[in-house]
Amino acid sequence: MCVWKEMKITREEFENGTAVADADPLELFWQGIRAEATKTLYTQILRRIVCGVLEDVLDGAFEQRVGQFVRLATDDPDRMLGLLLRISGKLRECTELPHEHPGYMNPGSMQNYFKPLKKLLDMNDISVKWGRVYATLPERDNVPESRGWERRGIALMLRHARNQRSRALILVAASSGVRVGAFTSFRWSDLRPLRAGADGRLTFDDDGRGPAACAMLTVYARTSSSYPALITPEAYAVLLDYRGGSWTREAGRPPRSDDPVFKSGIRRRVVAIDTPPVSQGMIRVAAAAGLRPPPRGRSARSTSMCP
Repeated sequence: MCVWKEMKITREEFENGTAVADADPLELFWQGIRAEATKTLYTQILRRIVCGVLEDVLDGAFEQRVGQFVRLATDDPDRMLGLLLRISGKLRECTELPHEHPGYMNPGSMQNYFKPLKKLLDMNDISVKWGRVYATLPERDNVPESRGWERRGIALMLRHARNQRSRALILVAASSGVRVGAFTSFRWSDLRPLRAGADGRLTFDDDGRGPAACAMLTVYARTSSSYPALITPEAYAVLLDYRGGSWTREAGRPPRSDDPVFKSGIRRRVVAIDTPPVSQGMIRVAAAAGLRPPPRGRSARSTSMCP
């Protein structure tokens, strides 16, 4: 256990300490995000805004543009508020386009574009009247209710899944309801089967030979945000097939307890799958199954001013 003496800060360390004003704005932004999936998503959105939406306002590479954005907010808060309101207006125009338009944006997703901006300014100790900004967002009552896939839809997706990993992702997602970012954090030690005992009670049994009644996945394990999620016996069985099948073949060895459950498809490398391939894979399978329209091409979206 760390003692107070070992924690002592010397005068030299204090004198050489970096003030917030001297720190790199982008590094401070990243320091405020714990989950790697969230860091990747927020960085993508931030890049889209400072390099795309503000292409004619800011100059230089991504890192330089982020620094200019923060300096503008520091030097002229009122002008930054006006810029944020203008961004809100541009995004709102996207929500009013026809749904078939490549630049259409779901009104419920508008707030997601301001989360990275707020994180960036908060971590650089810059205060903005966010109430004014959020007041310009559209109401959510025009967002259709979300729902899970029905059994028939899941069966169709499984029929069009390309491999064991895709089938495992579909069944785990359908039965657990976890967010897509959680798939990057799962380790095999986070998976435990539950079997029914003689008295009918469910207990954890990692070594039992009988069929599993269900299984538990610990979501965001090893963090303060961890929680349990249950998956069906079908999902657990497919995970075991994936573990002994394509996972082992690609890695050239059976998985260890601390290995990622869902690994990238790169042979001989044990690296957790990233969030975009999970989302894109689900979209492709759902489109192939006829459950949603095919994804629009990136080229069509890039010609629109909307992110």
